[in-house]
Amino acid sequence: MHAHFHDHVYAPHSHDTYSFGITDEGAQRFRCRGADHTSAAGMVMAFNPDEVHDGRAAVELGYHYRIVHLGPSVVGGVLADAADTTGGRSPAMPLFAHPVLTDPGLARALTRLHVALLGPADALARDETLTSAVLAMAGRGATRAPRVRTLAGGGQRRAARRARAALDEAPLAPVSAQRLATAAGCSRFALYR
Repeated sequence: MHAHFHDHVYAPHSHDTYSFGITDEGAQRFRCRGADHTSAAGMVMAFNPDEVHDGRAAVELGYHYRIVHLGPSVVGGVLADAADTTGGRSPAMPLFAHPVLTDPGLARALTRLHVALLGPADALARDETLTSAVLAMAGRGATRAPRVRTLAGGGQRRAARRARAALDEAPLAPVSAQRLATAAGCSRFALYR
């Protein structure tokens, strides 16, 4: 969602999703976790599922913001795909302790995701952008960063060759990230890297 408000006031509410917002212009004020917070231009908001918050303009000119709601199953799926599971444990779901973050790199990752979700990007580009944004949020904003797996140099080259061969087999056909990852013999995350 992308919106511009002057006088609108959000009553206290929650979402059953993770909600990641970026204030593009102006500033907004909200109450969350028993305290008042302000998100000004360039700042990121991170709400955990079922976290009650409200919202209103903090400046006379109002505010522009964009927000993306991602279900826990989507976030969990991205983290599981990227996880280093050598310890045998599944990755924990992220918890965002601070509802407002000042992190330009994180804001750029979320802006790219918002544009990809609303624009004409193909499925492969959307999947890659989603993975990048979720990992940026979990790695930079969560209380505990996820451990991500990596492929050794030879494994990366083999996976890249197999993915390239799959693309060459049907150059005009749309291809999903999962299909390419399966052909490459690696996770979607390893394929993107």
